[in-house]
Amino acid sequence: MRQDTFDYWCDEPEDDSEAFWLQAFLLRAGPNWTLGEVIDGDLSLLMSRGDGPPPPSGPEVVAVVALSLQACSKMTDHHKEWAAYTAGCDAQLEMPILRFEYLPYYNEEVDMPQGTTFVKHFSVQDGVELFDNKVFEISNMEAECMDPMFRQVMEVGYLSTLQIGLTKKIANSKSTHASVSVGLDKQEWNQMPVAQSVATNNQLAIVANRFNYVFNLKGGSYACDTACSSSLVASHLGKVNLLEQRWDPLEWHLGLGTGLTLTVGSFIHGCAAHMLSPGGRCFTFNATANGYNRGDGTAAFLIKNGTFEEERYAFLRGTQIGQDGRSASMSAPNGPAQEKCVWGALREAKMRPPESTVWECHGTGTSLGDPIEVGAVRKVQVKEQRAEPLLIASSKSNLGHLEGSAAAIAMNKCILVVMHAMALPTQHLKTLNPHLDHAAFDALYSTEQTAYKYAQGHCQVSSFGVGGTNGHAIFWGEKAQPDVDFRRVFLKKIMRATPPITTEGSTDPALWDYRGLDYKATMGDTYKVSLDKDPLTGEENVSFEKEQVRDDPAEFYSTTGNHNDWDSERMQEGSIPGLYFQDITAASSVGGGGWWQFCRCGTEVQ
Repeated sequence: MRQDTFDYWCDEPEDDSEAFWLQAFLLRAGPNWTLGEVIDGDLSLLMSRGDGPPPPSGPEVVAVVALSLQACSKMTDHHKEWAAYTAGCDAQLEMPILRFEYLPYYNEEVDMPQGTTFVKHFSVQDGVELFDNKVFEISNMEAECMDPMFRQVMEVGYLSTLQIGLTKKIANSKSTHASVSVGLDKQEWNQMPVAQSVATNNQLAIVANRFNYVFNLKGGSYACDTACSSSLVASHLGKVNLLEQRWDPLEWHLGLGTGLTLTVGSFIHGCAAHMLSPGGRCFTFNATANGYNRGDGTAAFLIKNGTFEEERYAFLRGTQIGQDGRSASMSAPNGPAQEKCVWGALREAKMRPPESTVWECHGTGTSLGDPIEVGAVRKVQVKEQRAEPLLIASSKSNLGHLEGSAAAIAMNKCILVVMHAMALPTQHLKTLNPHLDHAAFDALYSTEQTAYKYAQGHCQVSSFGVGGTNGHAIFWGEKAQPDVDFRRVFLKKIMRATPPITTEGSTDPALWDYRGLDYKATMGDTYKVSLDKDPLTGEENVSFEKEQVRDDPAEFYSTTGNHNDWDSERMQEGSIPGLYFQDITAASSVGGGGWWQFCRCGTEVQ
């Protein structure tokens, strides 16, 4: 209360009416803590993350040992990919004139005549016209006629093999028993008026076969087209082949997915079928979901059979593929078929639904597809009680639908998620689609970076083809734990702790139970500080117990020497603090003179 600024008074009422009561509080700065040398007990309370679900074990574990990609939003490696996701990138750009001219075909009216597009955006990858064919010993004539997607496969695949030490020079001198698979679903290059150097130059199978040829790989080589799930299905088949070690064991498998938007024709067809979003975005899980939008990108990961502790990014714990069969229509999603596919992957991974940590949905942003997919997730997750909510996200809100390579880029994202133990945000999510089963099970739709509570966990991805071919993959990974400064963490927890609760044991406040810091604590007081966790609520409690400080003996000085037969003789304290004196009768100089020493508290002073 500032008496120098305000005057306070209260007139007492003459009768029994209510009186005015003024209460003041004196505030002071908090304590300045200095920790002692010893910190012991259960130090796991000072760790920010628990262990989480255990890694896979056994002879059939599959490790991801290399990642690579080239995609929209200038993603040229997994570091830039992570930066783009964490920044909440929206890679949709207006169709560049260097790719194709869209204005003659553009009509913003959704119910437009045939032959026009109401979409003018897509996720654009820069530099798809560039290709250093000499690196791969491909002739200029062949390179000019190559489908740009085939060029991307060569470049992105090479970025992965470089990470395990396989260069073109090494490949020229010796072969490797490894396999390659590529998922893709459109070849718009073949619709363009370009010369064909050889009859087989741009056949679908050549996209994988050329990579084996250039890098002297003797394992299987195949392309897979199941529409939107192509790259996941291709990687699943490659993983199965890798684990078949009995007859023809492989060293590794390289799984890729590629997709490029090269003509305006695919937009015209998509708009005619009302499959594309008039907003030019994938509004995944949002109430405004009304279709998907397209994008560019090529992604790859390289897997080996084994743990590979030093090389490993993550484990590919389980994959499964399936088909809708008979549905409402050939392009309509089938919830029970999706659920069956997920259960197959879970059984291979030997894990239970509550061990799912992050779920990367196919999430095209359609009003029908998103609720059906989330419904299948719900039916899997409600089988057992979860300890914490499932985190749900989708990369299509950032990059659009990459179609043939959609699953490849999503699997790369899953690997990054488990490496950082953090779910990534879903863009454009303002109001949840009312048809989603969002209240029917314990799940959160991630709209910001969300670190999950464990240092390790799973990220699962679903991919569904428009023709009904489904795929699901499960990745396990762990975040590299830095060395923990326990003293710093402990001090931070003390400063941020909730004030202890005072328990009224009697009417006498002096007898109340209070485990907090004494408000009368002064500089130099010593406390034993305890941190524990409530076993029921999980809340952290901090308690303080003042320690009785042992009084140090009073400081004194003494002298010893031949003047007192080397006996200790205490000096007298002077009138000034720190002044000590003593009268000494020096010994005779005969025989060596006088010798004496000063001692502090009985110890010789040098």
